[in-house]
This record gives sequence, structure tokens and C-alpha cells, in this order.
Amino acid sequence: MIEFARQALGLSESVSIEIAPLAGRGSDRSFFRLTWSHADSAILVHYDPNRVENTYYGDIALFLDDIHVPVPRLIGHERIKCLMLMEDLGDTDLWALKNAPWETRGDLYRKTLVTVHRLHSFLEKDFPGGRVKLMEGFGPAPTTGSGSTSSITLWRVCAASGLSRPLGWSWKGSLPPLPGGFKKPDVPWCTGISNPRT
Repeated sequence: MIEFARQALGLSESVSIEIAPLAGRGSDRSFFRLTWSHADSAILVHYDPNRVENTYYGDIALFLDDIHVPVPRLIGHERIKCLMLMEDLGDTDLWALKNAPWETRGDLYRKTLVTVHRLHSFLEKDFPGGRVKLMEGFGPAPTTGSGSTSSITLWRVCAASGLSRPLGWSWKGSLPPLPGGFKKPDVPWCTGISNPRT
């Protein structure tokens, strides 16, 4: 594993690389943080190819980067050894900031929702299926009639995360109200996200 990482990073044998397992796994993937030169780091992923979706992981990361969805950059992929080396984005995620003041969380939530919108606005007909493989879906997704699930999906994400009230959105539309009295924005999604109630 270290030799693959050394080659992907272009590091000589004289550079010492430390490896530490990260807590948690996902879909038969193990994650390790590699550190070298006292400040540089990357994430090494070892996956089980018997779980087919693991073999799609690297190509999906490249596709998401191509459509400007921020994901860790794929540095290297050794398919035969089932290893990937990815950019290390650190230990802090949105969940870790759940109790931070709204002034801290608000901008991060808005950026996240813009990203969710970008992802769910990508039309299925434009998906590069010949280059990027996906697992079969669990069932039909609701659509807005344009081949995109953006409005419904993003709205449900907003409502489930409790963001509609802090963002100042109001319910106007044909979707049934969701639990908790959340309200659908009456403006285009990106506008609603980037112009919250002040």
C-alpha cells in the first residue's frame, strides 16, 4: 500500500510515510491517513472488489469533479490492487459543526445546498454512462418533468435538515407539506439558497 502511495505522490524512498487507520468503514472500504513531511497528508482507500459499487468509486469521483461537485481529488487508482489515493480534506465535517453558531454554519449549509442542487440538476440524459458506471437505483425517482429530480430532492433535503426556516423560505407549490411545517421557497433554488433571510 505504501509503495502505491509513494508512486502516486511522486515521493522518493527517502521520504518517510506514516499510515494510520481511520475510524469507520463504508461498503467494504477501509480508509487510512498517510502523512509525510510533517504537514502533508492524503487518504488511502483499500476496497473489496466483490462489492461491485466499490469498483465504480474512483470513476464517480472523477465525474463529480468534472461537473464541479466538490469531492476529494483522486490522486491515484490501482484497480488490480484495489487501492485509491485521495486528497485529505481533514477531520471536520458539517456534523462536527452542528452546535456551532448559525453565523458559522449558515454559509457552509448554503454552499452544501448549492452543491446538492448542482448534482441533482444534472440531467440523466447527459450522464456519461459509457465512461461512468452506477449501481441500479432502488426505485423510480420523482421528477419535475425536466428529467431532473432537483426541486423535489433538494426541497426534501432542506426540510429534513431543518434549513428552510433559517433560510427564510415559504411554502408555495404543489408538493404536499412535509413534517414540521417547513416551507418550500418561491424562488429558483440557487437564488433561494444564496439569498437567505437576513
